[in-house]
Amino acid sequence: MARLEGNAPNLDIMQRALIGTPRLIVDEEVNDSDKTFIVPATYQWRIQHIWVEFTAAGASDRQLEVQIQDLAGDVIGVVRAGKEQATGNTKKYMFAPGLTRLTAFYDTDYLTVPLPENWVLLGGWGIRIFDNNAQAAGADDMVIQMLVMEMDTVSPRPGQDPTRRRDFGTTIPHIQLRLSSTAPKIGVFPVITPGAEQLTLTTTAPTVGPTPTVPRRELVLSTTAPARVTNFNRQPAGEQLTVTFTAPSVVQDTPFAPPAEQLTFTFSAPTRGIFPVIFPGAAQLRIAPATPSAVVDTALEVPYAELAITSTTPVIGIFPVLEPGAEQLTITPTAPTVVAT
Repeated sequence: MARLEGNAPNLDIMQRALIGTPRLIVDEEVNDSDKTFIVPATYQWRIQHIWVEFTAAGASDRQLEVQIQDLAGDVIGVVRAGKEQATGNTKKYMFAPGLTRLTAFYDTDYLTVPLPENWVLLGGWGIRIFDNNAQAAGADDMVIQMLVMEMDTVSPRPGQDPTRRRDFGTTIPHIQLRLSSTAPKIGVFPVITPGAEQLTLTTTAPTVGPTPTVPRRELVLSTTAPARVTNFNRQPAGEQLTVTFTAPSVVQDTPFAPPAEQLTFTFSAPTRGIFPVIFPGAAQLRIAPATPSAVVDTALEVPYAELAITSTTPVIGIFPVLEPGAEQLTITPTAPTVVAT
C-alpha cells in the first residue's frame, strides 16, 4: 500500500500553493507489477522522480511503462523504458526530467528514462506504473519510491464539486474537526472557505456596550450543527456576543471603538464567513459550555480569556496562528482531527 512521507510545516500557504511541499510516495508491496497512485483531491503533484526496483519472475520479457490518466481514467501521457527486462533478474529504473534515455542497462542493472519538464498532475489524476507486457503482475515484485512536489489548491477546478476544499497541513482532504476543552494548547482558528460546512448560531443574550467602563462579555458558543462565523477584531472594553449554534447562520463583527454599540444577530440561512487571527489587545473568545462572564481584558494587566471549543458536528477549516501573548487554544480531539501548525 502506498504511503506519503515528508512534510514542510514551515511553508506558508502561498509557498505551499505555488512551490509545493515535497512528498515521498512509497509502495513496497510485493507480488504486484501494476500499481496506480491517485493525486488527492484539491492537490496538484509535480513529479520530481520515480525510482523503481523491478524483479521479474517466470518467463518472457517485461517493459516498464508510466501512464498519466485524467479524472475519467483516459491516458493522456505515456513514458516507456528504453529497454525490455529479461526474466529472472532485478533491474533498477530512474524516471526523472532531464535524464538521458538509455536503451541498454548501464552496469547490467540500471536504466534512466526522461520525464517531461514540469509535469503537473491535477487532483484526481492517476499515475500508473506497470509492465506493459502484462506477463506476471501477481508474481513480479515492483518497489516504487516517487518524489513529488505537492501543491495546495484553494479553489476547486471548473466542474468539480464546489464543497471539495482542503484543510492545509493535512495529507488527506476533508478531514474534519471535533474539539472539546481540556487543557491549554497553542493553536489556531479554522478558516472556513465558501462551500465548506458552515457554523450555525443564534444570539442568546444582548450585546450592547454603552460606555467604555463596561467590560465586554465573552463569547459562549456550543455547536450542534455545521456552521461558520466571521468575527473581526474588537477593541478592549467593547462588549462581545453570546451565541449558541442552533441553525445555519453567520455573524460578522467589524471593528468597533469603545463604547460603540454592538449588534444582536439571529439567523436562519447558511452563508459564508471566516475566523480571524487574534492579536494581543484584540477581543478574545470564550467557547465552552459555561455561563458567560464579564471580564476586563487589556493587553498589559489581565491575561486573555482562554479559548475552548466543543463540537458535536464536523467543522471544516484551518486555523490562523495566535500571536505570543494572546490566549491559548484548548483542544482535545474526540474524532478525526486536524490542527494546522
